[in-house]
Amino acid sequence: MTGVALQEKRHSVRTMPLQFDDVEVLFAALTPLESALFPLSAPGVPFPTTCTAALPTLARCGQLGQFGVNQVVTGWKTHDVLQGPVHRHQGFLRMC
Repeated sequence: MTGVALQEKRHSVRTMPLQFDDVEVLFAALTPLESALFPLSAPGVPFPTTCTAALPTLARCGQLGQFGVNQVVTGWKTHDVLQGPVHRHQGFLRMC
């Protein structure tokens, strides 16, 4: 004789802080330096306003956008989260 039991529990969390990727936070923190050094690396070329393959920049191609000097880069954002773990149990009865 065998049996299978399924159990599920749903749990809703409002305003749960979720972390951004560490590399994206680093790129966001480097955007003021990139804006200051861009005229030295490409003289006469204006700083791009969109992300282009020809001239990729941290400020325009990063997921968190551009930040200024002395501006705080927060490494998390709150989201509403729904969690739903499912557990499966299987039992066996040994016949002797």
